[in-house]
Amino acid sequence: MLGESAAKITARVPLSNDTVARRVIDLPCDMEEQLIEQIKSAKWYSLQLDESTDVANLAILLLYVRFEHCGDVKEEYLCSISLPTNTTSSQIFDGLNNYIVDQSGLDWKFCVGVCTDGAAAMTGRHSGVVAKIKEVAPDCESTHCFIHRENLATKKMSKELNDVLCQVVNHVKANALNSRLFASLCDQMGADHIQLLLHAELRWLSRGKVSSRVFELRNELTTFLLDK
Repeated sequence: MLGESAAKITARVPLSNDTVARRVIDLPCDMEEQLIEQIKSAKWYSLQLDESTDVANLAILLLYVRFEHCGDVKEEYLCSISLPTNTTSSQIFDGLNNYIVDQSGLDWKFCVGVCTDGAAAMTGRHSGVVAKIKEVAPDCESTHCFIHRENLATKKMSKELNDVLCQVVNHVKANALNSRLFASLCDQMGADHIQLLLHAELRWLSRGKVSSRVFELRNELTTFLLDK
């Protein structure tokens, strides 16, 4: 496609295992540097924090960033920060502050928003991570993540309602014929979706999505079950 001369140049590029490994390491570093430069150019930014664990059960802090770029709002994954086993609010903030100030060279005073879950280490009024961020970012507004709040709300769903919800979804999804017939019915009725969703306990995001999809297709479900 590029010609014989380009092919000869490409053939001279070393592609040993060590070279490929170094390139794989260099790629995310370069992407991170570009992202940080975009944040600095935008000046104002907001953060979303989520404490989690990796496959080795080690505590990590996932950091996402939102900022304006080229007339649009960008949301990007920024980094993951390793945390001590006993993750106190002070340790979480120290790790976060080290990355924001020392490693990235960002300025806290331009942080205008932070979103977290409702854990005490994050939202404690006097010594939580959010309180510590507001000490160095006076203009920062804090919000409680709506997805986490939705997940907490669905955990309080009555057992009877949850059982009926599961039976309805399984009646449609567990049978290939029912699933095809329901999809056809949804298409005929002009629904925005043609399939229900199955709930996975391992993914806390899925619980709210399953309930929302059932509600959105409630008319189609009623028609389908009455016809059956």
